Amino acid sequence: MKNYRIPSLLCDFYKVSHAAQYPQGTEYVYSTLTPRNTKYFLGGRIRHPRIVSFGFQSFVKNYLIDFFNEHFFARNENEVVAEYEDLLRVALGAAPDSSHIRALHRIGYLPLEIRAVPEGKTVAVSVPVLTIVNTKPEFFWLTNYFETLLSCQTWQPMTSASIARAMYQLANEYADKTCDDVSHIPFQAHDFSMRGMSSLETAELSGMGHLLYFTGTDNIPAMMAAKHFYGKDLPQDYLFGASIPATEHSVMSAHTKGDAEKIADEYETYRYLLQDVYPNGFVSIVSDTYDFWHNVKDVFPRLKDIIMQRDGRFVVRPDSGDPVEILCGVQVDAAYFDEAQFHKDTFVPDWDNEEYDFLGNGEVVLIGNHYAKVFLYADDEIPAGQDHPYRLEYFEPTEQEKGLIQCLWDTFGGVVNSKGYKVLDSHIGAIYGDSITYQRMMEIFERLERKGFASSNVVFGIGSYTYQYVTRDVLGFAVKCTAVTIGGDEHIVFKAPKTDSKKKSQRGRVKVVNNGDSYVDNLYSDSDYSDDVMQTIFKDGKLLVEDDFQKLRERAVEDIQEH
Repeated sequence: MKNYRIPSLLCDFYKVSHAAQYPQGTEYVYSTLTPRNTKYFLGGRIRHPRIVSFGFQSFVKNYLIDFFNEHFFARNENEVVAEYEDLLRVALGAAPDSSHIRALHRIGYLPLEIRAVPEGKTVAVSVPVLTIVNTKPEFFWLTNYFETLLSCQTWQPMTSASIARAMYQLANEYADKTCDDVSHIPFQAHDFSMRGMSSLETAELSGMGHLLYFTGTDNIPAMMAAKHFYGKDLPQDYLFGASIPATEHSVMSAHTKGDAEKIADEYETYRYLLQDVYPNGFVSIVSDTYDFWHNVKDVFPRLKDIIMQRDGRFVVRPDSGDPVEILCGVQVDAAYFDEAQFHKDTFVPDWDNEEYDFLGNGEVVLIGNHYAKVFLYADDEIPAGQDHPYRLEYFEPTEQEKGLIQCLWDTFGGVVNSKGYKVLDSHIGAIYGDSITYQRMMEIFERLERKGFASSNVVFGIGSYTYQYVTRDVLGFAVKCTAVTIGGDEHIVFKAPKTDSKKKSQRGRVKVVNNGDSYVDNLYSDSDYSDDVMQTIFKDGKLLVEDDFQKLRERAVEDIQEH
């Protein structure tokens, strides 16, 4: 593919004029990259979110080394200068000064030094994750010339990785409550976002952030990007990501051929797929092309013998409607699982328990497998001899009111784990194919727990809404100059707009301390940085630290344990 990008102009237009605007005698410009706020991160639902340092190695290798070496330094000097001049002459209407571009080409590398928090580790909000400074005084203009490209290529992988981290923590929280182990978690969130991302490169960058915490993915380019940028010294068969065979709606509808009878009952389609095409192993079948609840109520029970005889798991995949209601059914506001002495005509919950103070008219309680609605008596309506103002009205729930997980348990059974929660038989499972957000994941976990099901019973398909419906402002990433050297004197500089205190920058050079929890600013180049979490990853055209993806994953898990 022919390169159409101009390496010397991978920036905003206003950057090309800044070299002439700095004070005479400017020698060094030092800037920081900082996540400044979490106001919009996951709807503000996490009190103290951590921001993941990620994507710098891929940025350095892809752009600062490979791209510039091939498309700038390896080309003819007059050619690269001419393309710079030609575009600006047309766009700005004047012949630009290009002497600094010519000088940069002649040294043969980018005279920059980048320090960064090790990838996979996290920082608190307002703590810088990266610093950048020129290494040769004549290229003072280069530091912030790269602000645009640096910001553009790093905020997405860091934001996606931070979202994935929050989901990973949530999955672990409910696994601790309801599961015997956490072996399912790497596969519990599955990346389905690629088709909805803004570009292939965005899908790769975001998908690598997902893979930092989860192995489940359908984003093949993200796996290959992770292997390319973070695969050094890893074995050929290292598991960057994994998936299973799965159908789509075109497959399911092709089997019906528009036949009304086949649409009404898809038994033969499922039988063919489970018995003839995939007699063994995992397979996911999209189940809501037509009548999802008919499949759940009628088709799956008829397939039970076939499913239970397979050496593998049939994964039911709905991907339309409200995922919380489809997976969990009607909201259960309180639940009793001990029904040894249960008789619906005489059973009286412990109404004095504060857990039930919130119950109101029409809300649902679950007693074993018995569903009942709670109704309140007026003070003057309480039956004689009854000391509580409630009555229970039992009802037989529909499949839709039960929710998919309860229905699968009723049909296929399973085991009750050591913590008292139900785990579906290993031959059957469920994944919700899309529309999963952090909030919906939390609601599903909460509802399943209340109904007595382990969180491991469901896998979540994470679509583009979660990873694409974000901007740089979700974590407030910004590159700001905080120190300059002019005429041999180093000066602390900063940004402090009266109109927006959140945009205030650090002052001077900085270091990150206390394992990413805080930073120290007002520093100079000769200050003590021995306790700085940041390390030099790039200097004068060379990558100085190269981590593999396994190390990043291990570091990410260790960081969660530390924080």
